[in-house]
Amino acid sequence: MPYDAIDDPTVLRRLLEAVLLLEADLSLPLLLHHFVEEARAMAGARYGALGVLDEERTGLVEFIAVGMSPE
Repeated sequence: MPYDAIDDPTVLRRLLEAVLLLEADLSLPLLLHHFVEEARAMAGARYGALGVLDEERTGLVEFIAVGMSPE
């Protein structure tokens, strides 16, 4: 989605802040957690998740869930 297609200034600000996190000195899991949280919030979803595949693409090395209980 091009930035000029975003009409809501709050959404645009949150998207740009998420992009700026790429330059922050964060661990990969923390960075991905922020991205999932922002995507969840922008979509108005109750929860969101992201799985990171291993090098062989046969399993997950990371699974980040936001908005769900551990159960």
